[in-house]
Amino acid sequence: MRTNLLKRVPLFFSFLLITALSLLLSCVEPEPIIPDCEKYGYGDVTIRNSTGYSLWVDCTYIIGGVNYEKKLYSGNSYTYEMDKGTVYIWASFDGDDWVYDSQYLSACEDLTYTWYLNKKKSTGTGLYLEISKDGKVVERITSFTNFKRNL
Repeated sequence: MRTNLLKRVPLFFSFLLITALSLLLSCVEPEPIIPDCEKYGYGDVTIRNSTGYSLWVDCTYIIGGVNYEKKLYSGNSYTYEMDKGTVYIWASFDGDDWVYDSQYLSACEDLTYTWYLNKKKSTGTGLYLEISKDGKVVERITSFTNFKRNL
């Protein structure tokens, strides 16, 4: 009988050791998951065309910087993945006379520019703009200074 008991003692201690280790390991907090946009410092800028006409759009970091102009047909949108910082959002009906706005883009932020046709002739541009950050409208711009961009 004593031999049976001695055979069970190592099994009992092995069970205790495994249980203690699993309890200790379950208390360790896992590393937090950091999204890539936060890790690498970028956000999204979506430009929407709700004018009823084709519209040239662009998003740059500096005036006169690298251009990624896109022709957006009415009802379409395009998303630029941009590093955090000040971004310039441009629009033009003909590709010559551009209007723009600038915003600070934070990491992981979704910035949406929706261009609309402005019925009022007093603005001189024919466009007005609705700006949304992370789905909430934060600003409406109805008047711009025309700006001819050097490409």
